[in-house]
Amino acid sequence: MNGSSSTSSSHPQPAKAAIIVCAYRGEQHLRELLPQLVAEQTQTQSHAQATTKLRIVVVDDASPELSAAPLIKEFPTIEFLLLQENLGFAGANNRGWEFVQKLEPGTEFLTLLNMDTLVTPGWHASNLALLQSRPDAAAIQSRLRLHPQTTVINTVGNRSHFLGFGFMTGFGETDVGQHGEVEPIDFPSGAAVTLRASVVRELGLFDESYGMYLEDAELGWRLRAAGHVVLSNPQSVVLHKYSASAPFKWYFNLERNRWLLMLAYCKFPTLLLLLPALLAMECGQWLFALLQGLLKERLRVYRYFLSSSSWRTVAASRAHVRAIRRVSDRKLHRQHSGVIDTAVLRSPLLRFVANPLFAVYWAIARRLMFW
Repeated sequence: MNGSSSTSSSHPQPAKAAIIVCAYRGEQHLRELLPQLVAEQTQTQSHAQATTKLRIVVVDDASPELSAAPLIKEFPTIEFLLLQENLGFAGANNRGWEFVQKLEPGTEFLTLLNMDTLVTPGWHASNLALLQSRPDAAAIQSRLRLHPQTTVINTVGNRSHFLGFGFMTGFGETDVGQHGEVEPIDFPSGAAVTLRASVVRELGLFDESYGMYLEDAELGWRLRAAGHVVLSNPQSVVLHKYSASAPFKWYFNLERNRWLLMLAYCKFPTLLLLLPALLAMECGQWLFALLQGLLKERLRVYRYFLSSSSWRTVAASRAHVRAIRRVSDRKLHRQHSGVIDTAVLRSPLLRFVANPLFAVYWAIARRLMFW
């Protein structure tokens, strides 16, 4: 466990920050990442006037092959939370946040890191400084580059399509300083994001009904619905061992969660306004599922929404959003994209047919949305 340095009463108390690393079968990744985090922990707390008290928590999501004992011995300043059942990305991070609050009830800043990341000098301090200078901001996403192609962008901030799809900005571009300003984004990647802990206490972390995929989009929409800003920070660079392939094996999660997102965050007039586009996209998704051999997964989405328990989940989500909402649908959705612009999907049908048609539809619809 970490010891805390005593400080003179003339100096302010260090800000309390925590980093959660959610791990599953990731011993090799952890052996590369954790020494970097320990070095940062040591550096931020090594002098009497330290500005940050940093805790690091590794949450093992019931990995069947990971023995944490050697890691616990090797990294004594890091806290380990070993879950007995696999809860997925959302649930594991939520348990980690609960653990952090017990360890350090006054935590002010919470950072989430994927186990398959590596950090660069100053990445964390930069995010904390930006949050401290922007009281309207609730979340800061680091600039993610690929690894080992460290000059190539993974994402500089995620975008949302007006029909609920999420995609990365800048993916595959050589990083030559473009996207160089601090800018609002639709939602932060859960791979490297720093959050204001007071907002997380008020609004919650991840919605566990999403399991995996678009759970970070739901968090971003929730923060913005409550009137907060989500920003990208080009000065905070994190490397991500990201596999550049479309996750079609998780098609059910992607489509189910897209609908959960839309049904929770679109008022009924918005759903009615978007109904023609939603129906057209459904036809497109059936064609896509047929071409990709995903018809069984497509049918699973429909079976999910035929369950009464699923609609209770939707009703509860809408009620929660209604309770925390501080902005109109017009303000919440107007920055969303009319096109799906991602290098992961290169379909000519998407590029030359779907994107132009949906872009025109959204350009008109967003102007009609006055509620």
